[in-house]
Amino acid sequence: MQSLIRALEAISDNPEQPIGRIHLLNKAEQQKLLIDWNNTAQPVPEISISKIFEAQVSKTPDATALVFGQHSLSYAELNQQVNRLAHYLIEQGVRRETPVAILMQRAPARIVANLAVIKAGGICVPLNDTDPDGRIETILREANTPILLSDPLLQTRCERYDKIKVIVVNTDILLTHEIHHNPNIACDAEQLAYLIHTSGSTGKPKGVSIRHRTLLYLAFDRRFRLNAQDRSLLHSSPAFDVSIYELWMPLLVGASVIIVPGEFDSRALKSTIASHGVTTLWFTAGLFKLMMEGNVDYLRSVRQLMSGGEAVAPAVVEQLLNHYPKIHFVNGYGPAETSFSTLHFIHAPYVTQSSVPIGTPFDNAQVYVLDSSLQPVPVGVDGELYIAGHGMARGYFNKPALTAGRFVANPFSAKGERFYRTGDLVRWRKDGTLDYVSRIDQQVKIRGFRIELGEIEDVLQRHPTVAQAIVVAREDQPGQKQLVGYVVPHHSVKEINSPSLRQYVAEHLPNYMVPAAIVPIDILPLSPNGKIIRHALPKVELNSDGQRVARSPQELTLEKLFCELLGLSRVNIDENFFDLGGDSLLAMRLVNRIQAELDVEIAIRTLFEAPTIAELA
Repeated sequence: MQSLIRALEAISDNPEQPIGRIHLLNKAEQQKLLIDWNNTAQPVPEISISKIFEAQVSKTPDATALVFGQHSLSYAELNQQVNRLAHYLIEQGVRRETPVAILMQRAPARIVANLAVIKAGGICVPLNDTDPDGRIETILREANTPILLSDPLLQTRCERYDKIKVIVVNTDILLTHEIHHNPNIACDAEQLAYLIHTSGSTGKPKGVSIRHRTLLYLAFDRRFRLNAQDRSLLHSSPAFDVSIYELWMPLLVGASVIIVPGEFDSRALKSTIASHGVTTLWFTAGLFKLMMEGNVDYLRSVRQLMSGGEAVAPAVVEQLLNHYPKIHFVNGYGPAETSFSTLHFIHAPYVTQSSVPIGTPFDNAQVYVLDSSLQPVPVGVDGELYIAGHGMARGYFNKPALTAGRFVANPFSAKGERFYRTGDLVRWRKDGTLDYVSRIDQQVKIRGFRIELGEIEDVLQRHPTVAQAIVVAREDQPGQKQLVGYVVPHHSVKEINSPSLRQYVAEHLPNYMVPAAIVPIDILPLSPNGKIIRHALPKVELNSDGQRVARSPQELTLEKLFCELLGLSRVNIDENFFDLGGDSLLAMRLVNRIQAELDVEIAIRTLFEAPTIAELA
């Protein structure tokens, strides 16, 4: 009310002034929002992460650094392998901030490759081996990488990249290269360590330039820091920025990294967590919900569970803390451009609330909730979140115009620093914590992955039969957010083949960006001012054509499970689970249900290879 009174008084005193220049807050309120709640400064080492790691090796050479199934590497053994590969990379021409791509399976050699690129002074460009070749080629071209590291299993796939030097990381390099002392490479906290590629609204992925300082910022946060006794799980996609946290946070403090071997499914995750006594881990919000289904005895050793990537379900947090009241649950927020920026800790007892806050800023991070004129808004009022501090990226790699549009001058900094415009609407609570509200643009998150819908639309519009395309994220069933593409053909809707279009998108984009359905329409619904009316787009029923029905008890059970998970009334036994709207999380849930109801052990790979009821039965 006081803010409204101040606004009315200001208008009365000077009716000619622009509304955006009216200050709704008094000096005490501005002090609280801009200074007091951002009082986060803490000392952080001004050196590279490689030097911190080498110091840890000297301190605890015999401590376990990596665990992979029944195999392990001590800090000294890991450092020797890293140094051998680092010297080899230097011999191959890697210099300060040379981008080096890494396309390898989840195994110790991939960890060695990451560390070796950093020690050689280069920039890691991690690639996801499940992405289509078209996507990988685009990233390699955007990053201008002269070298691609791979492993023997993916070597043949890399032969197509004939303009890039491919180095296969094998035992000959890791165990026999004669030079294994720490490289004497000058490196500092401002140097780039990673390029993490996120979806881009321009139609191409953009590389977020992450500095060494960002990793130090994460590792030394007082609330977030791990300890040497921790056993931290590594399972995330290497191209997901959380994977940097999973790798470096343990290694910079002397903890152990527990690598999930083999298939990525809930069974492998649970087995690894239980058998190796994992103490700290990260799940995306969707995976967290899935992993809390059924027996949760596997979490017995966990002291801290962190989740995020999208809104966390409060009921699932309550379920976790009812089972394990000593676990510290952490809701973590932050785009790749600023790394993790805010944290909110929840302890037992906890009762489900309307939402889980995204919390308060990290050490050495500052957060601002501003209006369109970059003025702070009062507590309880929605505003756009801007983030500054040590976690902020340098910008987008080789994209100065795009960088200038999102990394803007910070009017509250006396040093002329920048802050990042997130595009997220948030609001302050009275206690100084932040609530997430929504996006101000068309960016969405699916299974924790950030997606610019314009990138999918760009791919669709490149197809010769498509004149216009719009993609939306629909949640017609609670908890099941799915992408749906609407396409206007050049001539007739009869020329649109939806399965072929989905396959075309799958050849250029990761599977989480492939629409569950593509709907041909005659014309896009437009408002009088020419904007697309998204809520007027037709609802999509992902129903089967129902031609072949279940013939055996096993097929009937599978049909029931397909229908329950996909929200369908009936399924043709020859229809593909993924064409009906299934995704990787629903696939894991289906595998769990099959094991429970049919008492049959199947790997998630089996579902990808045999995605129909007829084939599974």
